[in-house]
Amino acid sequence: MTGIKDGRLLKCSSKPNCVSSSQQPENRKYVEPLSYSISPIALKDIIRQMFRGNRSYTIVKEGEYYFHYEFRSTVFQFVDDVEILIRPQDFTIHFRSASRVGYWDLGANRRRINTIKKHLRKKIGER
Repeated sequence: MTGIKDGRLLKCSSKPNCVSSSQQPENRKYVEPLSYSISPIALKDIIRQMFRGNRSYTIVKEGEYYFHYEFRSTVFQFVDDVEILIRPQDFTIHFRSASRVGYWDLGANRRRINTIKKHLRKKIGER
């Protein structure tokens, strides 16, 4: 399941194949949100360009502050949902990445979010 509830990305299910910044920080599925200090409009453009330039991702939704992409693995063609939520009210970017099938992801979703965050840090700097 994907989407937003009460202004936040959904938490992960009980399966260990998901990470989300909506989890409690002490939860092993937690990933830290990223702070930013550029305009939300510029940030949206950076996010769109980042994903449109990568053939592993398919656009599901690119809204005003919510982005949903499908990531397809090259070998087994597994699909993972990658979500990004810009929260202009507190200058944070929230992340969620979850496998659609299977139980374990062998850390793939955490590595994916860390790669996305690393790319964003280079483009925007971290506040």
